[in-house]
Amino acid sequence: MRNILRLSLVGALLLTSSVAGLSQTASPPSAATQAAQAGKQGTSAVEATAALREKLFAVAVKQTTPIFEGKAVELALQIKKAPQFTAGVNKDEVSVSGVSAEGFSQYVMHDGKKIGQAVLTRLTKGESYVELNAENFSSQFDVNEDVINPEETLDVSGNEEELIAALKKLNSDEAPEEDKDKLGEEKEEGYRDVARDENGGSGSGSGPSGGGETPGSSGYETPERKDVEKAETPEEDPEEVRVTYDGCSPVIDRNQGQVRVQSKTQTLKKGIVVEESACSDSGTNFTIQKSAATCEDKIDLNARIAKPQFLEYYINSQQERIQLSDCQPDPDTTFRITEADTCPIDVNLEEGKAYVETSLVYTDGNNNLQTVRTCERSESVQPIQMTQVTDGCSIVHDFGNALSTEMAMWMYERDGQFFQASPCTQTDKTFKHEKVFKKNSVDICQTMVDLTGRRAIPQYRTEIMVDGAVQYIDQCTPDSNTSINILATSEGCMNPAEFNHDIAAGVSYGLERHYYENPLRVYVNSCQQSNTAYTHDVEISSWKYNDEKKVAQPLSDVSINVSGQVYPIASNMLLPGAPEVAYFSLGEETEQNPGGRYFEGCYGFIPTKLTDIYERPDGTRYEIDNGAGAPYEEGYQCKSTTEGCMTPNDFIHDFAAGYSFGLQRFYYNNPDRNYVGSCEKGDKTFEHNVQTTSWVNSDSKLKAKPRSDVWIRVEGSNHTIASNTLLPNAEFVAYNLIKEEEVARAGDATFNGCIKTTPSSLMKTYERPDGSEYVKNAGAGAGVDKDVCVRKTETKNGRKYTEYSPSPGRCERVFAQEISVQEYKTRVKTTYPDGKVEYSSWSDTKKTKTGKGYGWRVGSDYHNDRRC
Repeated sequence: MRNILRLSLVGALLLTSSVAGLSQTASPPSAATQAAQAGKQGTSAVEATAALREKLFAVAVKQTTPIFEGKAVELALQIKKAPQFTAGVNKDEVSVSGVSAEGFSQYVMHDGKKIGQAVLTRLTKGESYVELNAENFSSQFDVNEDVINPEETLDVSGNEEELIAALKKLNSDEAPEEDKDKLGEEKEEGYRDVARDENGGSGSGSGPSGGGETPGSSGYETPERKDVEKAETPEEDPEEVRVTYDGCSPVIDRNQGQVRVQSKTQTLKKGIVVEESACSDSGTNFTIQKSAATCEDKIDLNARIAKPQFLEYYINSQQERIQLSDCQPDPDTTFRITEADTCPIDVNLEEGKAYVETSLVYTDGNNNLQTVRTCERSESVQPIQMTQVTDGCSIVHDFGNALSTEMAMWMYERDGQFFQASPCTQTDKTFKHEKVFKKNSVDICQTMVDLTGRRAIPQYRTEIMVDGAVQYIDQCTPDSNTSINILATSEGCMNPAEFNHDIAAGVSYGLERHYYENPLRVYVNSCQQSNTAYTHDVEISSWKYNDEKKVAQPLSDVSINVSGQVYPIASNMLLPGAPEVAYFSLGEETEQNPGGRYFEGCYGFIPTKLTDIYERPDGTRYEIDNGAGAPYEEGYQCKSTTEGCMTPNDFIHDFAAGYSFGLQRFYYNNPDRNYVGSCEKGDKTFEHNVQTTSWVNSDSKLKAKPRSDVWIRVEGSNHTIASNTLLPNAEFVAYNLIKEEEVARAGDATFNGCIKTTPSSLMKTYERPDGSEYVKNAGAGAGVDKDVCVRKTETKNGRKYTEYSPSPGRCERVFAQEISVQEYKTRVKTTYPDGKVEYSSWSDTKKTKTGKGYGWRVGSDYHNDRRC
């Protein structure tokens, strides 16, 4: 019953108040609009509307959920972003930890766009729940697909106080379950199930969010809470509409490569399904995928082909793999099976034949070679006839029986190449042995020499005749039945350079070698030491220095006399036991190093080196560096110059004396010019040129001192060294008094008739040397007289007439100006400071002339022809 009432109420809300905010120009309701709505909805609706806050918190669906136009669908929601309460509202810091939400959603079409609507009706935590007023918690969002995905975040606008109260109650978990049911029934009491239209929507009316007219809601009005309470009980039981996937198998669309999830809508009364739609696409599709990982290829040996197999599956929204088919051959892919010639040859020595063996293989989709059948004799290749050959086989020798036996191997030819089919084995063919010492009177083996026994032993080799060719079957072997005597001679060994020279003993030993007759003399060894000795002749040739010990040993030339000839055997050699002869000291020497000359300031120094000198036995010198000696002092080496020191601003200026000292610096040559120190005061002076530029006034002294520009002339050019400077020797110049005057000051004035005498100060004006003026108060003056009477001239008009200029004569006509003449008299009215009035006498008559326009004027009698 509770779910039916919730769904009925939600249908109305989704098509009214929540959607109202979806108008293109939707905006929060004005105060006037809210007042108008208050008259319709009652106090509770107004309070709820006033308390709504945009984007109070955010939610997301727990699983992908379809959404329909005008048809409410239940939502299971998780809170993605905690509520952002207004400061001070959440005083007890309520928590949303572990809290989920439930609600309903649909979409409407507006200007060709799908606008999603959702309302929240309940908060849950474990087995506990708290009902929410759906009018106070809503969300609006764009719909791109006909599903709501868990990745989408829905911002919820809602009533902060109601949310806080619900969270407190949910977290306290103190109310028994029956109290919760009672509370839910009380909240739902007064709501009625509003009949839905064909699209599953309810009546439309002004919602708490205000805004423009909502698409799909025209013509409906949400019943007021009081109206719902007064409405008659509907004749039919309330209905519950739900969307379910149960009983709907997914549609496998292999053409599109998709699995389309099906759902249906059920209408329930009292929990019993009374109406059910056919299964239709829910809008959720999954891609059909193929996998060959667990499928073996299908082999057809008769057709010599292999086909890969795969199974079909898809991944549902819970990331579960759902298998759609068993392994099946891939109709688009075929692998051809071929014979692989990778097997060893099967050899039959008794038949003298070689049989070719092959395996059956194919290359699979992963480019891996797969074997279908292992090695067997090929049915398509004929056996190969083999032959027996001796090439590559040796002969077996039996030296005890003086007989050798032939060996041979089986061979076969394939694809132009020869292959060995067996190892070498003995045949029936034999060869007799024969000893051979000489060939063409030349020994075929070297005679063995026994120098210890002083005898020579001849050697022989054994031969056999193979196919008419001689083959030796062994190496040289000594003949134990024959020997020849060995003799010694110095012939060919008389080179003294090859003698054995015993330098330490002072003798050299000659050489000899041995031979035997066969029949000519045959030498059996090279020259070697004999017992003949030659005494050494020794002469000193040079010396070997040991500078560290300061001693030397003689080096000698050694020679011997052989048959009257002198042969050198060692040159410049250190003989064993050669004596050490000490060096002779010649004392210490001091040597200057001009190239290392250095300066300390302007004083030059030449470094020196101390050396101990020794004379060796051969008369050469040995020097020992004893380090640096005392430097040689060259004395003062600098010269002065003004080069690089001619910047006048750097000169030393004595403004009191009226001149500046130039600068100089010192240098020495080593070999280039090297400057010592920086520029400093020199001996040359430059006179100051002074021009007054301004004045320093001392008004208290009535004097001023001049400020001046100072310059000096250096190398033909003027250089300013001071600008507008008060020089130390500047003298005062007195101000010039140019004027004295009385200036009125505050105080009581005196009157004498029209003359007002005011107290005054004597002000003296001086002209400073710079031409400016300085006014000094010199004390009280004699007073300032001023005529303070008010005089006004009064006028009395007299006769007024007109005259012309020029004035026409009798009988004349002239072009003249008309002049208006006013006669008047004046007098002066004098008013004294005390109010007394005096008048002067009237003046003589005065005239005021005012020029007017020009015109022709005629004199008297002008028109009297008789007179004129």
